[in-house]
Amino acid sequence: MISTKIAQPEDAQNIVSLFTEENNDYQWNIKKWEHYYKSYTEGTPISIVAEKNNQIIGHYGILPIQIADYKAMLGLHAYVSKEYRGFEVISKLMSFTYDYCQQDNIDIVCAFANENMTLIQSKLFKWNHIGNLIFSDTDTFDNRILKNRPFQFNYSNEWYKWRFGVDTDVYLSEYSSFDNPIIQLLKSNQDYFQAKDFDLSKFQFWDPNQYSSGAETKLYQPFSIKILNSKVSNSILDINHWKIDMGDSDTFVYSPYQTKTRYNKMNPKQAAKDAP
Repeated sequence: MISTKIAQPEDAQNIVSLFTEENNDYQWNIKKWEHYYKSYTEGTPISIVAEKNNQIIGHYGILPIQIADYKAMLGLHAYVSKEYRGFEVISKLMSFTYDYCQQDNIDIVCAFANENMTLIQSKLFKWNHIGNLIFSDTDTFDNRILKNRPFQFNYSNEWYKWRFGVDTDVYLSEYSSFDNPIIQLLKSNQDYFQAKDFDLSKFQFWDPNQYSSGAETKLYQPFSIKILNSKVSNSILDINHWKIDMGDSDTFVYSPYQTKTRYNKMNPKQAAKDAP
């Protein structure tokens, strides 16, 4: 019989063993699990496990977040042991998640799932796949209008230190893809800057002006939500009402891009002055 429960610290090693049963591409260890499920800054994180014969065979995690006036959870770290993949385990994990969230008066659950999991969520668990976040190149970041979009992930100052390990204005990260490093903008507390400020010709980000709800030919990340409160506005289902950053997803590991320029010494007033 398969059962579900909230994981305890003593389960950490078995969860790590589950995550690494095929490979360890995401560098899982107990310290990483504790980072997400003990040290998180925005509320109580929940690590949910499925068990059979006292063996952990599945996992799903949820982290509290605030989106506009809504209490939300970010779903992540979904994994089922290769021996038990199918509907039963993931269904029990999702049922436990929804029951927990409804008892805690959570309005919505969000997820940056892969394409297969997005399809499962939509077809079997009645999630809304509201759009795709397109990987786009730009030489200029201008958030002055986009920051007024109603649905965004809102975090405390402590979250930035938890997520990135440092407190700064612009979180540019270097991702090495074969021999061609890609500079990605994970988060910015600055409303305007240009790539040249960092000795770059361009950088990559999720451009809100290119969000899409249709089929894609470009690289993209699906974004889905599960509405748990009927009072949530239907406008939340319009991807063009959202502003979402790469750093909102745990997929992107922050590897700071080292710039030689003056930007790190530039204060916000100077940056605003430089803006057109």
